[in-house]
Amino acid sequence: MTEDRLGGTLQPAFALWSAATVLGGAILLPAARSATWTATATAGLAVVVALLLAWWGRRRTGSGPVTALLAAAGAWAALAGWLSTVLLDRVPVVAVAAAIVCAAGIVTIASRLLGVGRPLATALLVAAMVAAVVAVWVALGSDVRQPLRIVPVLVVLGVGLLPRFALGAGGLAEASFRLRAAAQSVPPEQVDRSLRIAEEHLLGGLTGLAAGAGVCGAVLIGTGDYRDIALAFGLALLLWLRSRLFERTGQQLPLRLASGAILLSGAIRVLLLGWAWVLPAALGAVLVLTMAFGARRVRRVGRSRLLRVAEILVAAATVAVLVAATGLAELADPLAKP
Repeated sequence: MTEDRLGGTLQPAFALWSAATVLGGAILLPAARSATWTATATAGLAVVVALLLAWWGRRRTGSGPVTALLAAAGAWAALAGWLSTVLLDRVPVVAVAAAIVCAAGIVTIASRLLGVGRPLATALLVAAMVAAVVAVWVALGSDVRQPLRIVPVLVVLGVGLLPRFALGAGGLAEASFRLRAAAQSVPPEQVDRSLRIAEEHLLGGLTGLAAGAGVCGAVLIGTGDYRDIALAFGLALLLWLRSRLFERTGQQLPLRLASGAILLSGAIRVLLLGWAWVLPAALGAVLVLTMAFGARRVRRVGRSRLLRVAEILVAAATVAVLVAATGLAELADPLAKP
């Protein structure tokens, strides 16, 4: 274990970690979050300070403290976006979207220039796209719950496309094209670097999608009716089942944490509604499924095949509930009449 001081001189890593902690903790001060233009300007100044420290420490220490400083810069940028939008008398949904977009913009540009923090930048970029869709929908005067119903279902169903996009962002698609079309050799170092960058983008994309889907599901459970609750539960099951597409635990974890967060929100809502019988029934169903999957006959057939069938059934049921929750069924009924 290395010491924090060598020869009486403070190590850059310790100094940067301390600076990131102070900058991140200062955002919790009530004065920093007051809805004034002075607080907004202070937040902008904190962003500049964090970025300068990250630039200074890029060649003096590892990626850990620099990424922490980028996270602090993103937090202050989000606060600046939030405060400026609130001061302009925008609705809270638009203010939240502005905060996420500001954080994503600052962190993405800084990550691109410094070459660190790619998972954080990708996660914020994906979350910003989801938030922007919801904000535009609300700004047009529509029900805020409609995009909260549609976007996460589309995201979860399309999560299997993320590895392809990650490989393209990492440069492997270009390297493969050079190898096949131009017969140019690709250095092993470039392949390793492209794979590492692709994995970072994939982890960030999964984290952003899982966070967006988890927040949408929790909001639907907290504010919706029984159809929204059913849709959120279907979304949680899909998140868990779709996580099987990825082999590494770090890639599965964001999707499963989002699934657990939605299920926990659902359990709290069910208890508040007085549906006490639902939880024992759900626990009983989980127990039966666990015992069934442990049976010898199921092991012979193959759990993966049964899980694939279950995923298709859950996806079909979730889409059906989505049609009912969004009102598409009522809209199509009069159109079908002569």
